[in-house]
Amino acid sequence: MYDTVNYSILQGFLSAGDGAQKLNKPSSAEYFYTEALRFATVNTGTESLEAALAYYCLSVFYLEQKRLSEAAYNAHAAVNICSSSLGKDHPSTGLVLHQLAEICTAQKLHSVAQPIRKRAAEIMEEHLVTLDFSVPTRSISAQMMKGVLSTDGTWVTEFADDQKPITGEN
Repeated sequence: MYDTVNYSILQGFLSAGDGAQKLNKPSSAEYFYTEALRFATVNTGTESLEAALAYYCLSVFYLEQKRLSEAAYNAHAAVNICSSSLGKDHPSTGLVLHQLAEICTAQKLHSVAQPIRKRAAEIMEEHLVTLDFSVPTRSISAQMMKGVLSTDGTWVTEFADDQKPITGEN
């Protein structure tokens, strides 16, 4: 179970990063996302689910900025944490694997991306998760990770009425 105070502060940093992105202020967005990661690692540990969330959001940001090596680094970190903390078949692991496949595709590493994307799809299918990629990746990441990264067996939570990119049951 999350420490709700730490998680709320982390969400504040991530929301500020999202807001800066919407205002087309990438340097401010990067500051808030990196502060989210710093906060998570200092307060909850380098292998915490909160750190995985911050790494994941950084990977999405760097992919959007076409900073692919930084995106890959952060996606790998999120995959490693989710795999070790939640298991290799957990929906969060599937989500970050999908992000890693997207980065590999952007790097034109299609032969690397294909098996990663396939494994991500298998995990999502196993858990009856459907991602609607017609909505922005940031909506999927923020909403999916918020719900999926719970350790109490529940994972689809608190979606805005106008954005329901994920459906599923555990």
